Amino acid sequence: MPKSAPPKYLTIAETMQALGYKTRKSVLDLVAGGYLTPIKPPVTRGRNAPRVFFDSSQVAALTRNPARLSRTQAAACLGVNVRTLDRLVERKQLTAHPVKNKLARRKRRVEFDANEIDALKQKMIVARA
Repeated sequence: MPKSAPPKYLTIAETMQALGYKTRKSVLDLVAGGYLTPIKPPVTRGRNAPRVFFDSSQVAALTRNPARLSRTQAAACLGVNVRTLDRLVERKQLTAHPVKNKLARRKRRVEFDANEIDALKQKMIVARA
């Protein structure tokens, strides 16, 4: 019987990046809500060593659909500012899909379809040429 791979543990910074959060407080809110369980290593070496880890399977369960992008991810993909992205939505050139889950606490939490972003990006490239 082959050995199973050991579970991968993520630091708080890696968890923030995987979930698309900008602050540690967002991840700590998930811990307070019971969505993530912190794992403390038995030995911490060095002054700047991570003191808390999270199981990658729990983080993967919280990640959104990879076919959807957040506002900042969509803006970065298009090479525009987030406010410009909002203007594109107001002009009906792009469709914003509201996030309906327990983790979305902010009012303006929306996601964008990756295929729509790619199509709009192609239109913008053609328009610039």
